[in-house]
Amino acid sequence: MLKASDQIEKIINETISNYNGDYKLEVNNPFEELISFGEIVDRLAIVNFKLYTLKDEVIKRPQDKNFRSWASEEDVKLCKERSRLKTCIDKKILTMFKRYSLGDNNAGFNPETKKYGD
Repeated sequence: MLKASDQIEKIINETISNYNGDYKLEVNNPFEELISFGEIVDRLAIVNFKLYTLKDEVIKRPQDKNFRSWASEEDVKLCKERSRLKTCIDKKILTMFKRYSLGDNNAGFNPETKKYGD
């Protein structure tokens, strides 16, 4: 069973790779399967935090060549993740604007719903 974060990552990757410019509400449209716009932004914030924390650690360890080598590879992974998320945000916003202009008052917005008790 996939963790929630893995599922979100899978949907984000499908969204970016399969997006065909269609703004219609469809059952198999990955845009409609995203948990929420906020979830994508939240994930971007986490990736940014990891990226800048990593960069801070590199500055603190100028002599640790093994760490710097590993950090270099991690930096590339985090930058790729960041780029994918930013692309997804851009496409999701454009889709929402387009759908709103076509008369969809909800514009395909998927609000995040959580219950924190009674």
